[in-house]
Amino acid sequence: MVERNIIIEKGLFKPFLFFTKRNILFMNQFEFQNNNLILKVKRGPAILRVFLLLLGAGLFIFPTIGMIGAMAIGKGFHIGFIITIFVSGFLGFHILKFFLWNTFGQEEIEINGDTLTYEANYKWFKDGKKEIKFDNLTFSINSIGYEDEKIGTLVIGEHEAKIESVVKIPLEQLEDLLKILNKQV
Repeated sequence: MVERNIIIEKGLFKPFLFFTKRNILFMNQFEFQNNNLILKVKRGPAILRVFLLLLGAGLFIFPTIGMIGAMAIGKGFHIGFIITIFVSGFLGFHILKFFLWNTFGQEEIEINGDTLTYEANYKWFKDGKKEIKFDNLTFSINSIGYEDEKIGTLVIGEHEAKIESVVKIPLEQLEDLLKILNKQV
């Protein structure tokens, strides 16, 4: 145990420190530079993401293949094909969106003078921008989940003019973020 501490203190083991359990659990989910705040979603389990990707892609592909197959064997074209493709495409799009959010999702918040701009980024596309004007910008934490989970979301603003993040971040990181935001904004 003493040898390990000496190796770490001398810096001989630094490239491998990132992979320790502590660093993986407490990896920052936020970046703040030049009044731009990025809150990153913690990736979901790989098996869930693969399932969502396959389900979303299947909802796009299988109805089209079914329509082409039915027409090829001589059943002809009817309105049911269009309805099925539309409904399954709609569901597939939302499942694909859910997959992208759990894989690449991040919230981008830009603070310019008395205006705050919020945008959810799914990597392949972005949600509509939300913009609020404020007189006095406030930051707070909304604790969510069970007490032992110690996670929460960031709340910016008050009353009607507020934006609440949907990214779940450990309370320890949120407290660090609040200190940074209150000092620099």
